[in-house]
Amino acid sequence: MPAQIVRVAKYRPLPGAMDDLRAALHALASGMQGMSGLHFAQVCKVDEHPEWLALVSRWEDERSMQGTGAPGIEALVDHVASVAEEQRIEHFFTE
Repeated sequence: MPAQIVRVAKYRPLPGAMDDLRAALHALASGMQGMSGLHFAQVCKVDEHPEWLALVSRWEDERSMQGTGAPGIEALVDHVASVAEEQRIEHFFTE
């Protein structure tokens, strides 16, 4: 099934925590690999706002995307949140 949802989760690190945030996002992206319905997850720099990083993922459907609440993934998400000062999430749905 083709991807129907693109999720862009942008994070601004706590002061001095850019390297920690980058490492936490890469760990999360790696941990997500192999999840049912996930086409890809990758960490990106935000060109227009270099103090931000983004985790971009493509999903088959909303049900698959909700799998990020699984215990092992949830711990990785919590770690990302612990080194981020601000978070913004956007979802894009194919038509």
